[in-house]
Amino acid sequence: MAGREERPVPAPHFRSGSRREVADGVLIEAVGEGKERTCDWLLARQHENGYWCGELEGDTILESEYILLLAWLEQEQTPLAKKLAAYIVEKQLPTGGWGMYPGGKLDISGSVKGYFALKVTGHDPDSEYMQRACRAIVELPADFVSGTTLGVFACQ
Repeated sequence: MAGREERPVPAPHFRSGSRREVADGVLIEAVGEGKERTCDWLLARQHENGYWCGELEGDTILESEYILLLAWLEQEQTPLAKKLAAYIVEKQLPTGGWGMYPGGKLDISGSVKGYFALKVTGHDPDSEYMQRACRAIVELPADFVSGTTLGVFACQ
């Protein structure tokens, strides 16, 4: 601000050898080791021309939303919609829902969208995998659910 003298914020003072100082030292060392391992891992996978190439894999929300678009276009029974639905089934977690990334925990939004997309493409809601998905969704607290997800689930 104009006319005000800026004063530096003083750093916290700790006595030498405090637990905080030791913890900071351990943390700095661990971060450094992690950085080195990460660099080694990335460099080992780098193409000789300098780039990296790998499969990008995430959740099934894109497939679910694409099926919802196809349904809006009255194309939810097309071979493409069936292929997308098969992929969603393939990625279902043993607990019934779908995760945000491979190996991740159940994500409520992705799970509701996946369930609804499967239902739209003709999957039987009474089938074992659809029942598992429904149980997983219903058992989570409502505060985990976004407004969009509630709307989609409510429309069932």
